[in-house]
Amino acid sequence: NNQILDFKTSHNLKLNKKEKISRLNNLYKNNQFTLFLKEYNNLSPKVFINKALIRIKTNKPNEGLKMLEKISNGDFKSTGSQSEDLEAIAEWGKENGVVVLSDECYVEFVWKSDPESILQKSAKGVIAVHSLSKRSNLAGMRVGFYAGDEEIVGYLREVRKHQGFMIPGPAQVAGIAALSDQNHVEVQKGLYFERLSRLITIFKTLGIEAVMPEGSFYLWIDVPANDEWKLVETLAKNLGMVVTPGEFFGEKGKGNIRVAAVATEDRIQLLEQRAGV
Repeated sequence: NNQILDFKTSHNLKLNKKEKISRLNNLYKNNQFTLFLKEYNNLSPKVFINKALIRIKTNKPNEGLKMLEKISNGDFKSTGSQSEDLEAIAEWGKENGVVVLSDECYVEFVWKSDPESILQKSAKGVIAVHSLSKRSNLAGMRVGFYAGDEEIVGYLREVRKHQGFMIPGPAQVAGIAALSDQNHVEVQKGLYFERLSRLITIFKTLGIEAVMPEGSFYLWIDVPANDEWKLVETLAKNLGMVVTPGEFFGEKGKGNIRVAAVATEDRIQLLEQRAGV
């Protein structure tokens, strides 16, 4: 009977904030469900909690919302303090008996502060999930880890044993090696920052303002005249640059483009030559 409410899905992205809260209320009355909280709903976690989740608070501790997942991957410009957001989410979870799952796969790639985990705020009722996909460029291995509340971690460990989720031995060894070394992460972090900086310069040369994000390796750019599709076409034809229209991320993404800093050195150098940097 569990139901997942994910605002990333297309049928939910077109809802405005009032409609989203109304749908939450309706689901909450009749179902147990998991809520995925994503920053590309254009609401900071703190605001979302205050304006939505608190409004569906119940006195029945064993019914309704069971888990809140916090995901920040830089799709939209973040608002407010990340530290305050993490603390607010952890505290809200404890007060309301809701497990908080923090997706921290991009945690190393922050540019204006030190990396922070929600576990620095609280471990009770909290699980932090990490992956080697971004940290170590090992997406194909499907290796990561979770840590946090001792009781929950213990339960998940026992479940995995009996559900066939064991990772192959060679992949485990490779994962241990990657997690034991931080130097390659710092090298990759430096590459991403350099790419972002060079992309910002390229767009500046084109007369388009782009700013360094607080974290992740994406640029989220406001489009002149609010026509992202025209800019997508222009960049493809004139520079050979492929970017993502903001509309792909939902209604609130319109009027923006997302640029991933994942091209190699020779590709970015070519873009610079074509842009006249």
